[in-house]
Amino acid sequence: MTALVDRYFLNGFLNVVPRDAAPICMVYYNKQAFDEAGIPYPRDDWNWDLFVEIAKKLMKTDASGRVVRWGLVESWAMLDNWVYSAGGTYAD
Repeated sequence: MTALVDRYFLNGFLNVVPRDAAPICMVYYNKQAFDEAGIPYPRDDWNWDLFVEIAKKLMKTDASGRVVRWGLVESWAMLDNWVYSAGGTYAD
């Protein structure tokens, strides 16, 4: 959250109060899917590579190859949270 607020400081003063800066970027997971895939539940020490690897393992397809369960579903686009939590920033 600090990165979201820091971008609104200029010369040591907060010039704008960011809207919707609540801690809403939480990852919910389906324990049944993890159990079925034989994968331990998420931990705080995951990195991006492990996150992607596990999301791929959680994806499930039927006999025809159609995806019946995705490894990640973004139900509310929170691009800023993904960018900042990965150490990224925006440039203009």
